[in-house]
Amino acid sequence: MNHRLKPCDSILVSCSHDLRVAERGADLFLQGFAPYIIFSGGFGRLTKDIFEKTEAETFAEIARNIGVPEEKIIIENISSNSGENIEFTKELLARMGLNFNSFTLVFSQVSIDGRGQNRLRLRAGFFFAALNPPVGAGGSDPSSQP
Repeated sequence: MNHRLKPCDSILVSCSHDLRVAERGADLFLQGFAPYIIFSGGFGRLTKDIFEKTEAETFAEIARNIGVPEEKIIIENISSNSGENIEFTKELLARMGLNFNSFTLVFSQVSIDGRGQNRLRLRAGFFFAALNPPVGAGGSDPSSQP
């Protein structure tokens, strides 16, 4: 299920303890795949004792340091698992009045296994594919769902 990345409305980074995920998301943004990047993650089981800031705030700081403009970053910093990343991000975007229809999801395959990927696909209403372990990126395009 390795889909070719293509432009989308936003890059959604499912934050974790793996800081390479932040770098990959920022890199995709800087390559022009989307006009916005969303970092989703509060304090998770693995990060509550090692991060001073939430996962999303930590990842956003990395992205800013790499060159992502502050005004292009959206932070969802309450979720504590991958399912909540999707649910709380959808709620945040609705409150902000943003209607994004396509995403590139960037995640650590260590934190989202195959079953988790299927649950996220069903919950989010879009598909994605992991490209390179342990950091994956996948595109979503609702018009091409099975």
